[in-house]
Amino acid sequence: MAQFTARRSIAVTLTALLLPPLVLMAAENNGLQVEDAWARATAPGSPNGAGYLTLHNLSDRTQTLTGAQLDGVERVEIHRSSMEDGMGRMEKIRDGIPIASHETLTLAPKGYHLMLLDLAEPLKAGDEHELTLHIEPAGEIRTTLTVRAHDSDGGQKSHHHH
Repeated sequence: MAQFTARRSIAVTLTALLLPPLVLMAAENNGLQVEDAWARATAPGSPNGAGYLTLHNLSDRTQTLTGAQLDGVERVEIHRSSMEDGMGRMEKIRDGIPIASHETLTLAPKGYHLMLLDLAEPLKAGDEHELTLHIEPAGEIRTTLTVRAHDSDGGQKSHHHH
């Protein structure tokens, strides 16, 4: 029995070493991988900011981003910016954003984003904050959100894949 356990342990270790890092990271987060979480720096006295990221659903079931928490922020809401009849609009997303199996959700300027409300202090370029994403049914995923210069677009384009 001890010999079988040792062989199994070695096989599991070798398998883990051979798997791509993306798969290992996703396995640790219930099949989800967070990439490039960031926010723009805010002006002194500004009560609000916005956060962006890419979320890969590598699982075999639909996952839904239902909310988030960020240290130093009273409230985080999911919002979507859009243009309608030449006017910019922003709406709160109340039921979350579903991410189909093996699809990617990108939160980016001019699209879906995390609205950071009632900042305790301005977001400063270079700062890092702990971000907790609430995902159903996966649970909580923690990552680091990095604050970039105010004029940053994050190098991302606004889109949402289904």
